[in-house]
Amino acid sequence: MKKLKFFLFILFVLLNVVKAQTLSYFPNKANDNDALDSFTIKWYSGQLAAMKEPVLYNRKADNETYRFT
Repeated sequence: MKKLKFFLFILFVLLNVVKAQTLSYFPNKANDNDALDSFTIKWYSGQLAAMKEPVLYNRKADNETYRFT
């Protein structure tokens, strides 16, 4: 039973890591001089995903939204 719980825990952690790596919290600005490099985007996206923060840049809203972390 302990082995099954351990296996499920490892599976849960791995699935969250994969999910965090595929989710981007920043828009793709390939031609923009102010664009972040891919390592920075992956790092911060992973941190925001771990905190279960919503993606803000693709929202259709008329008001400004600020994130304090």
